[in-house]
Amino acid sequence: MKITADTNVLVRAVVADDPAQSQAANAALRGAEQIAVALPALCEFVWVLRWRRGWRSWRRVVISPMR
Repeated sequence: MKITADTNVLVRAVVADDPAQSQAANAALRGAEQIAVALPALCEFVWVLRWRRGWRSWRRVVISPMR
């Protein structure tokens, strides 16, 4: 299955502040053979993580899964 993940799906999968939404987001991402992320969604995702988690830890959270 191919999916296009928006900012909300990416944030819910990483932040996990709502268990039901986090589980659904993770299931969608794990079940996909290919995931497309638009550049604006990726930029918003990085901005949200920097705001929520601080400057120091966002790189580990963002860059590691994308490799």
